[in-house]
Amino acid sequence: MTEHIALPVLFIINLEHRKDRWASISSTCQSKGFTYSRIEAFKHEIPWIGCAMSHLRCIEIAKEKGLPWTIILEDDAELDWFGMEQFHALLPHLWFNRDCRDMFNGGPHFGTGTNSPNLVLYDKHFHLFYCRGYAANFTLINSCL
Repeated sequence: MTEHIALPVLFIINLEHRKDRWASISSTCQSKGFTYSRIEAFKHEIPWIGCAMSHLRCIEIAKEKGLPWTIILEDDAELDWFGMEQFHALLPHLWFNRDCRDMFNGGPHFGTGTNSPNLVLYDKHFHLFYCRGYAANFTLINSCL
């Protein structure tokens, strides 16, 4: 018998005053058939701290709900056709290998110069690499955190 893939719950981080971003991302997610919840983002004088606190809030909610995994998406993410195709192809691999990692960053932004990503091939078929990155289009979190 084949194990069922549990679709990850999608949390979208959004600041209350960014109603324009919420309208855009919620419309996009709805058109793609995602089930999603808006999570009020933390506003902080240092933006990356507010972002990190917002991600931690999503993880706390996922733990409280006992979710096997969740996707955290920021409200300025762009979901293009190619990325969606890659995501749907990759999802079963991530589910069946979920014990190999605590989190998966989709589409990381890399630094330059001394901050190079130092890519190491992890899975040739899915074109997955271990790397150091600074931001991601989405973050998939496993319940083991």
